[in-house]
Amino acid sequence: MRGAGRRSRPGRPDLPESETTMRIVVGIDGSDSALEAVRTAAAEAAERGADLRIVHAFIWPLMHIDTRPAPLGPQGGGLRHQSERWLSDAADTARYTAPEIPVETRLITGAAAAVLVEEAAEAQLVVVGDRGLGAISGLLVGSVAVAVAHRAACPVMVVKGPRRASGPVVVGIDGSAASEAALAAALVTAELRKAPLVLAHVAGLDDLVNVPDMAALMRGHSLPVVEEVLVGDSAAAFVRHTTGARIVVVGSRGHGALTGLLLGSFSQYVLHHTRRDVLIVPAVPRTNGEDR
Repeated sequence: MRGAGRRSRPGRPDLPESETTMRIVVGIDGSDSALEAVRTAAAEAAERGADLRIVHAFIWPLMHIDTRPAPLGPQGGGLRHQSERWLSDAADTARYTAPEIPVETRLITGAAAAVLVEEAAEAQLVVVGDRGLGAISGLLVGSVAVAVAHRAACPVMVVKGPRRASGPVVVGIDGSAASEAALAAALVTAELRKAPLVLAHVAGLDDLVNVPDMAALMRGHSLPVVEEVLVGDSAAAFVRHTTGARIVVVGSRGHGALTGLLLGSFSQYVLHHTRRDVLIVPAVPRTNGEDR
């Protein structure tokens, strides 16, 4: 880990590291899916001017399993050495993808969800793969992705394959304050990727009055924007609109068709059925501690 100090980057003032560092955290487990997540995280870090921290949650000590090499086995054997090799390979992948970004690795004892949620407290973005093995196996169908996305203090990106270089950013909007956080993240994502933006207004039959004034929300942005109003089976309609997307953005709280997004049927449907990367954006806390 780097120590405290001063540094400068192109286009940034020379300030103490604590004031300039933005961080992206990616969780790995030795799977191909995790390495794909590392490639995406490295590209995101390069675009955002952020550092990359690669984290492996090392759960075996908590299960009282001996992680040392077997007495008669090779010197480099054992679960700890294996995890260190995974981290080394992931770091090599990140540096190959984006040679200019600072990369660090961490082997942290703990369960995957808890480790990644704790790391999220210092991160701009957490990235995970959609399939895995070991500590984060069965990511989309299990509890880890839901737990991280529900509890993380920063947006969580679920990577579903190689990073796409074309297509729009598609964001789900339902008129809630929480979906404004998703829109803000989608705007940043679209501007960084130089991609058009599709605003999918997800509305039930009684919710059309809640479609927000997007002209006001988009003021000051010159991105190409397409607006669509989806009525009826909102989850299925929304997923159909993600077919050609570069990335899909949804908020972690909402009302109307997006109610209870992370723990309800809408988010589960989107995560299971879209073939695109999904960026899940947490609601912005109110000053009184309640979510917006």
